[in-house]
Amino acid sequence: ESWSTSSTLMQVFTSIQSLIMTKNVYYNEPSISILASPSEAEKLNRGYENIVRYCTVKHAMNDHLRQPQGCFQDVVARHFYAKRDAILQQCEAWLTDASSQSSDDVAYTGLVADHNPELAMNFSSSPLAYHDALETAAVELRSHLGALDEPPPAEDE
Repeated sequence: ESWSTSSTLMQVFTSIQSLIMTKNVYYNEPSISILASPSEAEKLNRGYENIVRYCTVKHAMNDHLRQPQGCFQDVVARHFYAKRDAILQQCEAWLTDASSQSSDDVAYTGLVADHNPELAMNFSSSPLAYHDALETAAVELRSHLGALDEPPPAEDE
């Protein structure tokens, strides 16, 4: 979907969600048609997916829990308090998936490395590098979520 000045935030967010927050994120890239083999594309998709998952935990969740932005502080706290069990279950599923990956299952080259050179280099350095980084981020997330107090009822409740 193309965005324009008349696009609503809902249209932009839905578009981002459907393009980025999906299991097959790599296949949404315009340049994948030049790949030689489907098996290589699947390995690159897994590498891209690993980076998205890690950054979701580290930046989209931990960073916002550590330092919520002023006007969003209450919304962030309410969201994470309400969704904490589901979030932790999803992290556990990602960690289980990460622990079963071998270096033959994933690739951090080409477009994946172009978009995320530091993480691609780090995660390709050893078979457990991605798992270990995700686990570190998940431990921090568990700590943040465990420290949340139940928010008071909203004013309109």
